[in-house]
Amino acid sequence: MTPATPRKETRRPHKPTGDFSEFDAIAEKLKKDLDQATTLAAATNSASSEAGQAFKEFDIIAQRLRDELDAAATESLASSPSLSSAPTPAQWATSVKTSGARPRSENQGLVPRTTPTLSQSGNHIQGRAERAVRATATTKSPFFRTPSPPQHQGDDGFQASSLLSPPTGRKKTPRRPRGTVSSLPVPPLSATRFGLIQEEVADDPFRLLVAVTSLIKTAGRTAIPVFWQLMDRFPTPEALASADSAEIIRLIRPLGLSTNRSSAIQKYARVFLENPPRREVRYGVKNYPFPGDGKQVRQGEVFGPEDDDDTFSGGVVDAITDRKDRALGSAWEIGHVTQGPYALDSWRIFCRDVLLGRSQHWTGEGKEPEFQPEWMRVLPKDKELRACLRWMWYVSSFSFSPEMREGWEWDPSTGECKPLREELRKAVDEGRVGYDDGGNLVMFTCPADGSKR
Repeated sequence: MTPATPRKETRRPHKPTGDFSEFDAIAEKLKKDLDQATTLAAATNSASSEAGQAFKEFDIIAQRLRDELDAAATESLASSPSLSSAPTPAQWATSVKTSGARPRSENQGLVPRTTPTLSQSGNHIQGRAERAVRATATTKSPFFRTPSPPQHQGDDGFQASSLLSPPTGRKKTPRRPRGTVSSLPVPPLSATRFGLIQEEVADDPFRLLVAVTSLIKTAGRTAIPVFWQLMDRFPTPEALASADSAEIIRLIRPLGLSTNRSSAIQKYARVFLENPPRREVRYGVKNYPFPGDGKQVRQGEVFGPEDDDDTFSGGVVDAITDRKDRALGSAWEIGHVTQGPYALDSWRIFCRDVLLGRSQHWTGEGKEPEFQPEWMRVLPKDKELRACLRWMWYVSSFSFSPEMREGWEWDPSTGECKPLREELRKAVDEGRVGYDDGGNLVMFTCPADGSKR
């Protein structure tokens, strides 16, 4: 007997079935109901009680619309066999929550998948939902779409790339550490000034403080033009103290934090009119020049002049007790005006020697070689002030030893100095000095600006 030929089963492509006309009718009805609720809410907005009732009706209608849309969508999915087996968004969210996996962000595009696995008999392939596993740089999970390179580092340390975001195709250059690299070039040794705005207003302490306030958290190319506009409009402390704060805010708005800056500037103006800084009085400052300093003083506590040698009469006074009782290094002549480190550093460098009558110029020019200007004692944190002082030490003819009159290499972190090397002196003079990402000096074989000299 001839065995019967097995009948070949053919499958026809599935065509989704189902009547969507009812769904379209529901959607159209929903639109009309939403328009009606919106119109009702707007018409009754004048009366609070009626408006509240309108919005309650709006919420009821919106909830009913959501329920009807869910029902219509479920019915449409159920009518299509190829789609009925796919989990709904709510089911998938429940599955992910149960498995313990959660997306880091919307860019990681989580896609549920069911992997085929062999049963214990090994003869039948069945679908089994596996526990979701995060894809990393070394493992690939079947439940997450594995991105193709290029990749980027995520917040949690995993390397991932979004299929929703197009690849950049180019590696981003790491940003320099903030507050380390000066934006100003190193001038040659023959230059008369470094290039800071503080050098231009060193003879006017009030303007210096206003300039410093403009520069906080703002680039000089933006802050300096705004500062000069403000000074043109209000050239004196009297003008600023009596000015309308709204007009000041309008002028300095490009700097950001305009309300805070305006309050600080007008405070400076009032203090300079009522109680300007003077040699005879100092005020306690805490956490300056370093955090934790000034523990022995109260903020704003009044002290006498720093150079007063008549504080103690008779006997030898211990140097530590002397320094503590006179608050040396913890009280300053502008302590009642500001407690900010950047403002205090700038004022000490560019204004203090003249106020105390120690010198006619902040650089100490014209004084004997043994004289140590105030700027030599400052260890600022600001990158521009550090760059300026580093250059000042290069060109300085002052020293603690009258026999040595060459420039110095200064460490802004420790304040230590060593004689300027000849190769560095030549590099500075020829414009072959720049900064690395840490703010350290680097010598180049050609000028840092790319010009030919």
